Amino acid sequence: MPQQHDPYSSDPYPYPYAYPAAPPEIPLVAAPQNGMGVAALVLGIIGVLGVGICAVLAIIFGGLGMRKANKGLASNRNQSQAGMIMGIIGVGFWVFILWIFFITMEGPL
Repeated sequence: MPQQHDPYSSDPYPYPYAYPAAPPEIPLVAAPQNGMGVAALVLGIIGVLGVGICAVLAIIFGGLGMRKANKGLASNRNQSQAGMIMGIIGVGFWVFILWIFFITMEGPL
């Protein structure tokens, strides 16, 4: 005797396979905030080449970039440190130049 279909069942056709499994969840990770380190390095290079205000900004941005890297928000601690060191060298250069200028200058300003 052939198998009869129950017209009142909620599933008129049986599924041969189960639904596919959901893909695994990928944890969302924020991108590193490396802007301060990049700015410190660029301004440090410009500051060493002779633009004094850039050297001061390189020290500031280098410190901020290293603080972000220590907190785990940035991944370029060495770049921030290099920019800060070059900023310190640039400021030292300008202090030396101004010191030489004032020593060699004769008379009052």
